[in-house]
Amino acid sequence: MKICVLPNGEFTTHRKLVPRSSLRARSSRVIRAATCSDCSPKMSKAASDGQVYKSAPASPEIQRLSIEVDRVLTTSPSGAPTTREGWDIRAYPPKQRATVQTARKLARKLSYLHGGTCERCWLQARHKGPQCICQQVLPLPFRHRLWIYTHHDEVLLAADTCKLLLAAYPGKARLIVGDLPKHEEELFQVLQRRGNKAFVLFPAENASSFAKLAGLSSAADGSSEIGVTSHPLSSTRETEDEVPEEWDIVVLDGTWEQARRLNSRLPASARALTLCPSPRFAHPG
Repeated sequence: MKICVLPNGEFTTHRKLVPRSSLRARSSRVIRAATCSDCSPKMSKAASDGQVYKSAPASPEIQRLSIEVDRVLTTSPSGAPTTREGWDIRAYPPKQRATVQTARKLARKLSYLHGGTCERCWLQARHKGPQCICQQVLPLPFRHRLWIYTHHDEVLLAADTCKLLLAAYPGKARLIVGDLPKHEEELFQVLQRRGNKAFVLFPAENASSFAKLAGLSSAADGSSEIGVTSHPLSSTRETEDEVPEEWDIVVLDGTWEQARRLNSRLPASARALTLCPSPRFAHPG
């Protein structure tokens, strides 16, 4: 089976019976409809046959992930782009094997979209069971940038909760999947470039409190306060002439063991932040 990502954000599947023992049968193909000779302009008939699933709205992050998965699967072990896929994993250099295996797992997950899984909230939209909640998750204003650094097992998982951040903050939340070099490179460059303006939410041994991290950022900017003021629950003091401060916030998505592994892959310069309970920020009740 292969899945085509259409320009309007829809997905269409093309079924083809192949031997179960074939390696290609164990990895779905995700390609753009513009390069697919099987995609017919008669989309209305395909939709009536149940072959097209339209999400509401389409998820740019899933489409971006689909393109990256296809790039990995159609790159030969020698590094040359090709239309073929399904090489023996042993043909790849050892350092590339984890990436290829991750891409194959993600391709299978992406194939679930043809069955009615919403690409935005990752719940079923047409069948019994957990129903699509996109109508209840409305976009929220947010001036900061969120980086959802996730383990591939969490992608398109119905029980995953970080997908709500992607749905609630479109344009501000970016999905980064571990073991996909292009994804990780984008995140790592942001962490190195932003310095004190970026942090990772993770209770590492060297994690700082928000007050300490804010003080470091304030000292680097030569400002007196940034978001932590004399009042424990007050927000950043801004005047009409001030430009609101923007932070890059990395959220690790996975089990504790997976989160530790993701954290270990981050640049050594990345600052960890813990939101441990403190009397200063305790709930008044």
